[in-house]
Amino acid sequence: MKASIKICLAAVLSTSSWWSHSMVDAKSVFAHYMLSTLDPNTDHAKQDIDQAIAVGLDAFAVNVGAPGADFSKNTLRQLFDYARDKPFKLFLSFDFYAAGDIGAHQEFFNLWRNEAAYLNYGPQNLPVVSSFSGGSLGPDVWRNFKETNNVYLLPNLEGDADYYNNPTAFFQKWGNAIDGVFSWEMAWPDASNTPVNVTSEKDVAVKNAADRAGKSYMMGLSSLQYKHCCGDSWYRSGETNLPERMTQILSLKPELTEVMTWNDAGESHYIGQCWPEGLPEEILQYGNSETYPHDGWQPLITSFINAFKNGEEASQMKPSGDSPIGALWYRGVMAPCDTGLRGSGAAINSVNYAVVLPPTTQGARIQVSSGGQVLSNVPAHEGLNYNAIGGMVTGPQKLEILDQSGAVIASASSKVDVSNGPQGGFCNFNYYVAGLHKNKKIPLTGAIRVFPVRSIMEAGKELSEDTTESKDTERCTEAECSQETDNGLDGGFAAWSVVFGAWCCLFCAFGWVNASGNFQEYYETHQLRDYSSSSISWILSLEPSVLFATGLVVGKVFDNYGPRWLLITGTFLHVFGLMMTSVSSEYYQFVLAQGICSPLGASFVFYAGLSCTATWFQERRALAFGIVASGSSLGGIVFPILLTRLLPTVGFGWSLRISGFVILALLIIANLMVRSRIKPVPRPFTINDYTDPFSEPTFVLLMLSVTCGFFAMFIPINYIVLEAVKNGIDANLSGYLLAILNAGSLPGRILPGYYGDKLGRFNVMIAMCAFSALILLVMWLPGTLVAPRSAAVYVVTSLLYGFASGAFVGMVPALLGQISPDITKIGVRQGVLFTCISVATLTGSPIAGAILSQQHGAFWGLQVFAGVMMVACVLFLILARITLVGCALRVKV
Repeated sequence: MKASIKICLAAVLSTSSWWSHSMVDAKSVFAHYMLSTLDPNTDHAKQDIDQAIAVGLDAFAVNVGAPGADFSKNTLRQLFDYARDKPFKLFLSFDFYAAGDIGAHQEFFNLWRNEAAYLNYGPQNLPVVSSFSGGSLGPDVWRNFKETNNVYLLPNLEGDADYYNNPTAFFQKWGNAIDGVFSWEMAWPDASNTPVNVTSEKDVAVKNAADRAGKSYMMGLSSLQYKHCCGDSWYRSGETNLPERMTQILSLKPELTEVMTWNDAGESHYIGQCWPEGLPEEILQYGNSETYPHDGWQPLITSFINAFKNGEEASQMKPSGDSPIGALWYRGVMAPCDTGLRGSGAAINSVNYAVVLPPTTQGARIQVSSGGQVLSNVPAHEGLNYNAIGGMVTGPQKLEILDQSGAVIASASSKVDVSNGPQGGFCNFNYYVAGLHKNKKIPLTGAIRVFPVRSIMEAGKELSEDTTESKDTERCTEAECSQETDNGLDGGFAAWSVVFGAWCCLFCAFGWVNASGNFQEYYETHQLRDYSSSSISWILSLEPSVLFATGLVVGKVFDNYGPRWLLITGTFLHVFGLMMTSVSSEYYQFVLAQGICSPLGASFVFYAGLSCTATWFQERRALAFGIVASGSSLGGIVFPILLTRLLPTVGFGWSLRISGFVILALLIIANLMVRSRIKPVPRPFTINDYTDPFSEPTFVLLMLSVTCGFFAMFIPINYIVLEAVKNGIDANLSGYLLAILNAGSLPGRILPGYYGDKLGRFNVMIAMCAFSALILLVMWLPGTLVAPRSAAVYVVTSLLYGFASGAFVGMVPALLGQISPDITKIGVRQGVLFTCISVATLTGSPIAGAILSQQHGAFWGLQVFAGVMMVACVLFLILARITLVGCALRVKV
């Protein structure tokens, strides 16, 4: 009896042991493993499995592309033998691109299905089989395979047309032929010639259908795709693809996740070692893990796995210890480099990072440097932080985590500098990845401390406690060690003094243009009373048009030489133009002085102020631009009141001269304060600088949107005073309408910027433009038709339209900065955008004047024109947003 009990107990324990070693829990994470030659005289199989266990992976999905080859059997034998007594599993993934015969795969599978380390899964504890491709085989072939071999089947069936187009119909068609599905292609954006973000929109649709059908869904997690071999060459965006995909997976919470890949050197998305004995030289030239290591991503993968298994979001990701973990990654060659590379246009010159901070970290900041200059210094928060920082230049790259005092607590530094051209004659778009290492301050005698600058541990691990003084350390004095780092990005005296200087630029440039409505009514009753409204409006529409159109040249000058000469020359031309206007009496004189010379100078200071502000702010960019743009609002308040008071008392000439002296005083301040944080980078003129933005769908849609918006924007500014006067509103009150409009635009400049940084700049801009359209079509148009002699209609319309349209000047540069991959070219890109806008500012008011003349002084036609243009602005903005995040609504963008 005792013997029987012992035998039964042994059997139960044996079964329990087998069960525990064969199954993994739901919420498991695997890694795709390319099966190739492993030298049996090395411990490469051991290293792969041990490292995968340390990362937290549950199994390798072994990609079988040559089921009949000896190397496949030899390598798999090494892996299974070592994994036998380890908490780690293996299962086969049939590669139908490399070997399309399912019979050969079945024969190979039966050699391994009973191995102790083979993964079993599901309620019946069946051997798992997955695939790369295979959808074209159809349900019957897969059903036969599943029933014959009694497996848990998780194939990649994207080749079936219904998979993404009609997921519900797909699962109805496949039924019991599968236990679940694996989506491969959604782990990256499609190959594109413009920067594009990865999306989970199709994952959502397939997962929801899988849930309804009672099937497992496995999402793919990957970093990038870059292939340059075997007769093909392509790139699929990898800047922040890895942390973006982590965020999506943690939000969707699928049953399973597969990291793609552990060792696929051919497509560059490996996170482990790519052993050279199994790779051809053609792949090793760009996918050698010794030269281009990616193991710096592994601590991030570990943090992700823990969050995934605990059902947490990206904001809840944690490092393994109490120190930050993360990585820096970058390409070693500046783009564009290889025009023959499919998708090369998606590559941006950015320094990319992802960092996970523990809950105990308070007040930390993330600082990114390129070529020795700081590109970004932003507040960090608990959980996952990531970004792609544009403006990368040649030289070394660095990521630093700063504590509240400004001291560096962790850092990652490039091992290879970025170059301008191919290295060794080859444009390699693979990434260098540098893991984040903890920094320690070691006090010495006296007022000296030692900062270790190289860690001897792997990324994310604690620095060894026995670190000693050596040649790998550098010394600093007590004062230097305790000095707070202030690089000025997103704050500090230097940054905010630039904001004030740029505010003066906008006050004098755009603020003066905002006062143009006073001249429309004045010229019609004084110097140019013999000219039509449309003819006079050409002078006034020239002002914003010239201000914007010169951006093509001014932007290039700024990028190459900085702001100094632009500010000096612009100050002279703006003031000189106003002085010449003060003595003008003929139409052509007003055109030359007020319509061309003055706004030409205004454009120089306008672009210098905006472009410099862009270099000093990133996280608070919209707020900074909003404050700067409020200068144009206040100018639009001050100058109309000033002119209204001065014109009847001192006359036209001295009214212009006094205004000119006010502008001169403020521009002197601007000349002293406005400067760029980034040194100018002289570049030769190339037409591509001006044409490349038009290859970006988001830029084109943004351009169309703001162009439509500016068709509408100046119509109320130029015509509401005239309409009020003609409808019998008190002349004194009518003269203040522009001041009221610009008073409304003052909070309209600042508040959208503040909330844009918090809620998403595109989101806020869409809301503000929609509000503008409502004011034009629902208040101004019906209000003046029903009650044309009501002063309240004009006052309320002016105030609300001022607020609603106030976002235009401040938010447009912020939106452009958000979608611009290279901050060192911000001047040219602003110039291109505003030159397109100049077409609208040049023709919008004359078109409105022509409509007014055709309707014999009735204003409703120009009001409808303005409203329709603003509606078009909103529609194009929505399309631009869709190019960034798809149709997802609750996304900050």
